[in-house]
Amino acid sequence: MHICNIFVGIYQLLEYQGPEGAFVHKAGLYVLCDIYEQLPPAKTCSFLEDTVSKALTILKTDQDLLVRQASFYLFGVIAQRCEEKFSKYICVVLDQCMQCIRSASEVYRKGELSEDAGSVVDCAMSTMGKLIKHTPFKQIPSVNYDQVLSIWLSHLPIQFDMTQSVFCHTLLLQLVDQNEPVVLGKNFENMPHIAKIFAQIIDTNKSSDRLNIAIRQICRKVTFPFPTAFFR
Repeated sequence: MHICNIFVGIYQLLEYQGPEGAFVHKAGLYVLCDIYEQLPPAKTCSFLEDTVSKALTILKTDQDLLVRQASFYLFGVIAQRCEEKFSKYICVVLDQCMQCIRSASEVYRKGELSEDAGSVVDCAMSTMGKLIKHTPFKQIPSVNYDQVLSIWLSHLPIQFDMTQSVFCHTLLLQLVDQNEPVVLGKNFENMPHIAKIFAQIIDTNKSSDRLNIAIRQICRKVTFPFPTAFFR
């Protein structure tokens, strides 16, 4: 079957309005995630306009938590795979991520959301991270890079999704290692928060063996006094 026909068939799932709509929408989003993850970007990125448009419609109209989680996950996959070609959609996707995070900000940071609701925010956070890492969003005039990075940092660590957790915390470590000024803060004012994040995730399932080693290595390089338990 020609790939164009495959996309058309999936779009029909996303447009479905009948019974069990959330189940059908979720299935369509999962298939799109697999396609963008497995096939070369040269074959999939040409379908960006329709894919992003239909996924945004689903995100705005279907309030099922698993559907919302899958929608944000899809945007993250596409941003990672299509990179510069995703530039046209950065603002609209970023806006949805920010709305999601802000709407649950306080309860998310307190760890008071249910796992399903928290995982939606996790995926929105991860998508923001993938926009930061993989797309030229710093070059978009309408994007306030400092604000986006500050909001992302202030809502770490990731709460539930272990895969997205390792990705986001690895990205944070890379930004610290690169001396990203927005992350470090003026006069290193963000370092206590960063230290707290690393303390919460190190040697847990929100990290990985490789990330644990990297955290300890970078903590030895900075002047901020990290807890001695980090180095055991």
